[in-house]
Amino acid sequence: MSITFVFGAAIGRFTRRLMEWVHDEGGCDVATRDKDWEHYFELLLSGQEPFAELDRLKNVVADFTRTRTKADLLTAARARSLLIAPVATVAEVVGSGQLAARGYWQPVEHPELDRIFRYPGPFARPSATPLTYRRRPPLVGEHNREVYVGELGLDEDELAALRTKGIV
Repeated sequence: MSITFVFGAAIGRFTRRLMEWVHDEGGCDVATRDKDWEHYFELLLSGQEPFAELDRLKNVVADFTRTRTKADLLTAARARSLLIAPVATVAEVVGSGQLAARGYWQPVEHPELDRIFRYPGPFARPSATPLTYRRRPPLVGEHNREVYVGELGLDEDELAALRTKGIV
């Protein structure tokens, strides 16, 4: 999960709501809950609040959230307007029903390997000008000659020297 635990006029209210939830569930005392989250940064900078206290607060939030599932945290974030969002694992992204339903994963042929791989598809689906794959992504170094000689102006001997040194 990604949890925003910051302060200030724009975001302090989200931290306040987070700490109210932590308090409601017995994770902190009233004094911790009721800190001035909108001005907390200034309190730290002025020395009125020691940085050791900030470390303690981060541990309070970590200890509290550690005992909740990703689903529990997301449910609370929605219900309480908290700045908490799930971070998906690779397996969760690949297995996403939503991505499957929109046909996001595209088969791309790699003839040089005699295999087909599943690649991420278009990020958007405009109807008038659909985004499509034209070919597979290039192999490492596949276009070196076109780039180094054709675009950067090196000659064949310079490219060969770069290859010999293991640079390209």
